[in-house]
Amino acid sequence: MGFTNSGSQNLITNKAKLEDIRSTIYGQSLDMLIEKPFTGYGLGKFEPEYLIYTARQHQLNDSFSPGLPALDHPHNELLLWGVEGGLLPILGLLLAALFVLSRIYTAKPGTRLAIFALFVPIFLHSQLEYPFYHSLVHWITFVILIYWVDQRTPRLKSVSFSSITKTTFRVFSLLIPILVSVYMAAALHTNYVLTQFEKSQPVNAGLLEKVTNPVVWKDRYHWDLYSTYLKLGLSTNNPEYIQPYIDWSVEVIKSKPRPAFYRNLILAYQGSGEINKAQQVLAEAEYLFPQQSFGLIAVKPVSHAEETQSEAESQKQ
Repeated sequence: MGFTNSGSQNLITNKAKLEDIRSTIYGQSLDMLIEKPFTGYGLGKFEPEYLIYTARQHQLNDSFSPGLPALDHPHNELLLWGVEGGLLPILGLLLAALFVLSRIYTAKPGTRLAIFALFVPIFLHSQLEYPFYHSLVHWITFVILIYWVDQRTPRLKSVSFSSITKTTFRVFSLLIPILVSVYMAAALHTNYVLTQFEKSQPVNAGLLEKVTNPVVWKDRYHWDLYSTYLKLGLSTNNPEYIQPYIDWSVEVIKSKPRPAFYRNLILAYQGSGEINKAQQVLAEAEYLFPQQSFGLIAVKPVSHAEETQSEAESQKQ
């Protein structure tokens, strides 16, 4: 009985925390929309702009909650489009919704409510999470539902196609599924290889050469690759291995400013002897993530004398 009560209490506590986090995110996103209602912050720029905005507001008012790390979506589809694009995309979504509702209204009186109910679960899900970005099935289902509703009141028009067009359609109807299947199989294989690499002890860098489709897992693949370079460079005091991580990290942080990237970038600058840059990155990280722990770690920098000595030894060999 005690175990049951404890489990129930933990469930209630976790639910309360989740609701509190969502209310915080929604409030912050709404503030961003109010600040730039017409232009938005730019498509695809929610994560960096969200962190900059919340960091600025937190500096002005301690009671304003800092931004959540790695938040690339406000868990609400309308707020996402509003923050990134302003009110115009929201207006477009509302017009599209009204069009679908008008189609539902033209259905038979006994079926309207049932058809409308088909959209309710996925609509509510899109306002509390972001299913269309996590599951292709959700998106396909949503599109099929819209198509099905639209076809209930069709305005049919006969169109004739030439023999060349028909042949082209037939070829692509075979070619596209084959290409998609190959692409997805390569993506699954890449996921397997990266998982094996991340589990390998000691790290087996040779596994990364077996990656067949780095496009799908681009960020993950680059993280594994350049983090390996960084670890190797720090362990051998070789700046040539550290620099690739710095070059990659500086670029990726512009679109995905996340604590792990900042921590490793600080280490990379320290390891290459660029202490001033490490301190600058540290200041930026502490500004964006005031509740995260950052700091300069004692890392032996690669000195010019060591570089010269290592080059001389390599030439002797």
